[in-house]
Amino acid sequence: ISAAKRGAGYLASLRVQMRRLASITFADRLNPVFLAAQPILIGLLVGWVAEDFVLRLFMCIVATLWFGCSNGAQQIVRERPIFRRERVCGLGLNAYVQSKYLFLGAITTLQALALLIITQATALTVRPYERPLAEYHERLAEILHPEAATTDIVIDDDFLAVGEGEAAPVAEPAPEAKKSGPPLSLHLLAWASTFFEARQNLLDTAESAPEAVWRVFALTSGLKILALLLTAVVGVAIGLAISALVETSTQSVMWVPLILIPQILFGGVVLKRAELSPGGRVVSYLSPSYSCQRLIDVSNLHGLAVPLLSNQTKIPIFLTAGEKERVDWTLAGKSYTETYDKLSPVNTSWQNLTVVPAAVGEHRHDYTQFETSTGSTRKLFQDTVSVRNDVLYRKGTRFLNTAPAQRSLLALTLWTAACYGVTLVGLLIRQKGK
Repeated sequence: ISAAKRGAGYLASLRVQMRRLASITFADRLNPVFLAAQPILIGLLVGWVAEDFVLRLFMCIVATLWFGCSNGAQQIVRERPIFRRERVCGLGLNAYVQSKYLFLGAITTLQALALLIITQATALTVRPYERPLAEYHERLAEILHPEAATTDIVIDDDFLAVGEGEAAPVAEPAPEAKKSGPPLSLHLLAWASTFFEARQNLLDTAESAPEAVWRVFALTSGLKILALLLTAVVGVAIGLAISALVETSTQSVMWVPLILIPQILFGGVVLKRAELSPGGRVVSYLSPSYSCQRLIDVSNLHGLAVPLLSNQTKIPIFLTAGEKERVDWTLAGKSYTETYDKLSPVNTSWQNLTVVPAAVGEHRHDYTQFETSTGSTRKLFQDTVSVRNDVLYRKGTRFLNTAPAQRSLLALTLWTAACYGVTLVGLLIRQKGK
């Protein structure tokens, strides 16, 4: 009798395998507690410590990869004897592997979403926006729902027939029309864009293309969520591939950090793309964390206008136009104050997506030449410029390029498919006890 005939069928096997996974996972009450505690504790720590928004999201990416790898790394190796017995009874490889993808993917996805919510809630509580939500909402409403001022004047009919020596009636202002105010959807948009830190994306878009505001918000928030969901799936896929290849559970645990540490180094945040060597960039292109971070970078920049660029640095630094960061301190009883150019909140994403690594530093120091009172000639160098040769876009250009996100989606799909194939091969090798 063939294995296909002995088996219970694909869907039945899938349901049985998932029910067994759930039973094993929740048999010990500490397991769900530990699974829930991971995103809570890490989210609180990351939100509290990391001031930079790009760094916070990257830490969420790395943590989600760790969740997925840890959840999957021991799943197959520890139940290999059971798998061999069930294979004899007709258990299909695809049903076995896909049940783990579905169950562990769902668990890791919930952890990833909880991590994002807790991280952002903590960060916005510890470091709230300088501009209050009400002020931002009012500014957004002014652009998207401008209310025309009422200047009509009610004039008495007798005003046009005033006789000589008679006092003209006084014109009375029209009763003030009741203002409807911005719709509820705008309140929700203001709050949600604050949570996803997409305020400036919407303001820049509203100034030039108000009809595209909702589309920009959908893409900026959707890509962040999608990046975490795909990270969860890839993490589980890598963990299961490890579990199918190793000999013992101890080996699977030892492989997890060896896989994750390169993801931190080549993800595009610890070292930006322009800071990597050509060989390092090739490795980063092949890293799943890099593709996940590219999705985050596109979401951070979509709809934003390119800010000012530094002129006196080799690697471009993107500055928030017109804003300064003030630093006050006291030394030896004296008070000091300095103001510095304020970096763009998503400077890292600008560097990763708009800087040309091969042309880094290829720009001129623009200056104004003038004569001093003594007759000598001096040069006043510009600190900031609107364009550099090593940056793809000029100042003021809105970033709307989604091609990097599309390539990242393809790369993550290939990673998942490759890990799935490796898992199947590992199971085929191990099913006979080899």
